[in-house]
Amino acid sequence: RIPAPVGMYNLGQTCFMSSVLQCLVHCAPLQRFFLRDVGHDHKSCQYLLGAAEDYWDDSDGLTPSAVGGGGGTGSTGEDAATAAARGKMRSKRVGGGGDDDGGKDGVDACLACEMDRLFLEYFGSAAGVDVLSALEEPPLPASRLVEAGGAPRGGCVDRTELGQPIVTQRLLTATWRNAEMKHLAGYEQRDAHEFLQAFLDVLGKHVRRTDAIAKKMSAKSSPSGINARMAGPAKPREKDIVKYLFEGTLRSVLICSKCGYKRSQPEPFMNISLPISKEVARHAKLSVETCLEHFTKPEELVDPVQCPSCEIKTKTRKQHSFAKLPRVLCLHLKRFDAAANKKITDKVHFPAHGLNMGPHLPHWCEVMQGRQMETETPEKSSANSPKVLYDLFATVNHTGTLHQGHYFANVKVGDKWYRCNDAFVAEAGQGDGEKEVLGSEGAYILFYKRR
Repeated sequence: RIPAPVGMYNLGQTCFMSSVLQCLVHCAPLQRFFLRDVGHDHKSCQYLLGAAEDYWDDSDGLTPSAVGGGGGTGSTGEDAATAAARGKMRSKRVGGGGDDDGGKDGVDACLACEMDRLFLEYFGSAAGVDVLSALEEPPLPASRLVEAGGAPRGGCVDRTELGQPIVTQRLLTATWRNAEMKHLAGYEQRDAHEFLQAFLDVLGKHVRRTDAIAKKMSAKSSPSGINARMAGPAKPREKDIVKYLFEGTLRSVLICSKCGYKRSQPEPFMNISLPISKEVARHAKLSVETCLEHFTKPEELVDPVQCPSCEIKTKTRKQHSFAKLPRVLCLHLKRFDAAANKKITDKVHFPAHGLNMGPHLPHWCEVMQGRQMETETPEKSSANSPKVLYDLFATVNHTGTLHQGHYFANVKVGDKWYRCNDAFVAEAGQGDGEKEVLGSEGAYILFYKRR
């Protein structure tokens, strides 16, 4: 467990990245995955990806597309992208990139490896231990490990300056070199929400890629499956940590205004963008709760939609509800209005404890099918809905205008809140700092953990 927050140096308008990383580092389940459970060890990943060539053939589908890499058919034959990727894997281990920049020669570095390194370096700075250097040393005997204080995953323990800010150059370069995040490369100002979306998507793919290769290599080394049977059932462990923690499912419903026919489809999400519109602002108190009510309220579509029951285009309403709620709920407040060329600066109130998502489940907020929908209220009262409670553990805040501004993060460690502003970390306020966090300027992304 990370005992205290440390800063991250601004490498040139990279506050959008460091503020998001601060929030992810202080997500307790993600900490457990990388630090306690060693869910993705960067040294092991480099070995696996470097050795994958020996196990890579088209018959078993271990192609870039099958494991979350680049192109490839995943079946018979080999296209140009697959051949190129095969050549790269022969010549270079793609897991951790180079020693300095997290990826070279156009090869996507593994963002899961870079996150593992970040967690280790962050933990080391917070504890005053040079963890990464310890990992490069040969393991110590058990007796000396006790003397050294129990070095995580490695050998000798060197001391380092307590609270030294982190240099995130490797991770920054790895994101720039990633094909799916190239639009965020460069030193221009970027959107923290856009970075969060792209980063979580690629992080999940890279975790899955390594696990897929490890599984294939294990199967190849024991074709008959005898070793697996002798070992017995494997201990269950969540491999796709990003999907496990952050993914939820929206239920998107179209309702015909003429006959009431209703059809639905699931829409997976990693975060929810909540509009701060004039209609929402009519409430006496603009809050996350009222934004969620507006988000799940039926709205009439501008253009008629074909109704399968009426067999003609009719006026149609659309409604979203939460079919599956994630373990970590990320709420994005849409403050940047590109159409109006301005930033919405209205204060949005949000709770630190007990955000109840129960009323937004389909059974409690979805309009009824048929003529009953004209009442605009569900059959069941939301007051009787189950309580699905979330507690705040981090925020990303934005100060400034649409075209020029700055991001910082508020994170909760134990019972105390801290403000992380690039390399500078300070207590958020008096006492536990909660009052100052709830009243801070420009709340932009809110991170909640389900109880």
